[in-house]
Amino acid sequence: VVRQNYSVLISIMVNFRVKLFLIWIFLVSLYICQYFLSSLYSQNEIKLKRWITNGTTNVLIQDSQKRKHYKILCWFLTSPDALEKKAKYVRDTWAKHCDIDLYMSSKDNKTFPTIGFNVTEGREHLAEKSRLAWTYVYDHYFNTADYFVKADTDTFIVVENLRKMLQNYDPKNAEFFGHMYYYGRRTKDGMFMAGGPGIVVSKEALRRLVILGIKKATGNNKCIPDGGMEDVKTCSCLYKTGSRPVNSTDHLGRERFLVWPPHNYIMRMLPKWYIGMDADKGKNQGVNCCSDHPIAFHYIDPQLMHTMYYMFYKTKVDATFVKQRADLNRNVTHIV
Repeated sequence: VVRQNYSVLISIMVNFRVKLFLIWIFLVSLYICQYFLSSLYSQNEIKLKRWITNGTTNVLIQDSQKRKHYKILCWFLTSPDALEKKAKYVRDTWAKHCDIDLYMSSKDNKTFPTIGFNVTEGREHLAEKSRLAWTYVYDHYFNTADYFVKADTDTFIVVENLRKMLQNYDPKNAEFFGHMYYYGRRTKDGMFMAGGPGIVVSKEALRRLVILGIKKATGNNKCIPDGGMEDVKTCSCLYKTGSRPVNSTDHLGRERFLVWPPHNYIMRMLPKWYIGMDADKGKNQGVNCCSDHPIAFHYIDPQLMHTMYYMFYKTKVDATFVKQRADLNRNVTHIV
């Protein structure tokens, strides 16, 4: 009986060890499969992230004596009919904070003033106007500014916050900034910066864009051919000539270049097409959507343009009397 019990015990122990061994083999196999599948699935994404310059890893220089005052040139696409309807509201508000502001049209206007190009007005010719504008800026202002901002006349930019972000960068590097979109597939070839909130181009990126992409290019290789989608074509040329896009969200991943007015993000009013094209798939919504130092907003009508200018530049909050952040968020949980 003792021998029989001993044999049963030995058999149980052997079976237990075999089961443990098989479980171990299963877990190791599962881990290996997961590793290779994950590696295969994310290969393109990893390559893309390595290609994109990540600005959030840099530490902003706090010492005022070491801060760099980069000169910023802002230029705008407009038309003779839009000067009094839209362009003047930009000129009279935030554009004054740029070191240089230029307005590109199809006719010269010495009073406004505008720079006129021999181009037909209309959205179907925005790309040609944009190409002529980039070339003009390079020919006349390349040595005058460090960064070059292309914006629309319904864009609002807090130039001081842009200067703050640019402290981490060098205009000698071929880089460009903005709100990252994907057109079609989420690959390098499908990525571009939305034109609405503005595209910020470094000095070296501008040089490559104009010299390599426009002046020296011939035939089908010439950048920014006439037609629509000038922002997609501009970014395509920047890629082609060796410039890199910069991840322009803040260190918490929140938006700094907003494609819509702020209430669209705060109240979760973003359209489905935006979520589909957005690099972050529209995750930045609610009261914590956006950076404490936002840079740009789009679709800003003249009335809102002056309102935002007043709120950003003419008002102040006395921090002495500010309640705790938890109390401030208490009554807005329904939109978080």
